[in-house]
Amino acid sequence: MASLIVERTSYVYLGLVILIWYLISEVSETWWLSTALTYLPRRPYMIPGVILLPFAAVFHRQSIWMLLGGIAIVFWPLSGYKFASATSTPNNQSINLVTCNVHAFEPSFERVLNEIVTANPHIVCLQEAYNDGKTVKDHTVFFDGWFKIQRGEYFIASQFPMEFVGEVEVPSLERRSAIVVKIKSPMGEFLVTNIHQTTARHGLSELSIGSMFTGGPASVEEYQRKRAEEAFTTRVFLSEQGWKTPTLVLGDFNMPSSSSIYQRNWSTFQNAFDVAGKGYGFTSPCNTDRLWPNNTPWLRIDHVLASHHWRINHCQVAMDNGSDHRAVAASVNLRGSRRRSNRTRRDDSSASN
Repeated sequence: MASLIVERTSYVYLGLVILIWYLISEVSETWWLSTALTYLPRRPYMIPGVILLPFAAVFHRQSIWMLLGGIAIVFWPLSGYKFASATSTPNNQSINLVTCNVHAFEPSFERVLNEIVTANPHIVCLQEAYNDGKTVKDHTVFFDGWFKIQRGEYFIASQFPMEFVGEVEVPSLERRSAIVVKIKSPMGEFLVTNIHQTTARHGLSELSIGSMFTGGPASVEEYQRKRAEEAFTTRVFLSEQGWKTPTLVLGDFNMPSSSSIYQRNWSTFQNAFDVAGKGYGFTSPCNTDRLWPNNTPWLRIDHVLASHHWRINHCQVAMDNGSDHRAVAASVNLRGSRRRSNRTRRDDSSASN
């Protein structure tokens, strides 16, 4: 009897893990239930399998493989573990990037700044960098001497000259989703987008046991439609700047790269962590209420994206918790930049002669 219970329970566990994996990866944000699953912690799905393992070892050893299979699915593809498969060595043509949602400088912008300084960046994009009339310049002198642009919550600092290109307004959500600048570096000109898309949390907060019968799921799906429209509007704005221009998109996307909204709008870009990151790279939320320990993020929703013009050297997520989001740092090279730089030096030498 015990053997039969363990066997069937193991089958159920593996089946549920595969079902959840399918809903998150294939259905994703097109249905209210899979939307909720997308933004819930995923690694706890390993717990039932781990608990069942000793029972399987005693009563039904054939079930061990099913349980290990379920645990492996949760650990790797379901939770998004990455193996650093395409890291390259940075050189003097590399550009270091950092992005962070600084959460209105709370709880400790100083700790965030320490992480930024450690990354030795050339370009920094911050979101929610505004609080009670105060901006980044009121909190630090680190960026003195840099080229800087601030538009509302968006802050971009660059060691290279830059000019403002435009901003993306989303009427349905009554907010600005991104700003775009043009960087003029010795390696060539390129666009940088500082992005902050709206969170799914506002829609999911409508869900409760009672709301299942009073329009809660429909409210979630309507909100998801607005989020999809926001991502599409932002993507179209970037497309209008020209496909031939090298482009970087940094910021708080408020969605994992497995999201169907992300896949429809951003999958043509290289995701720096997907390409050259290692581990889970979770960035948010760091400060949670009840039921989940603080400073233990479970989602990777902050990203560095690069068009095909770029080679990604490495990408890593900060470990400190000075904000509700952890900073993401990446190093990239503009393909062919060494040749362009050499040609520029030759032209300058010829001109001087």
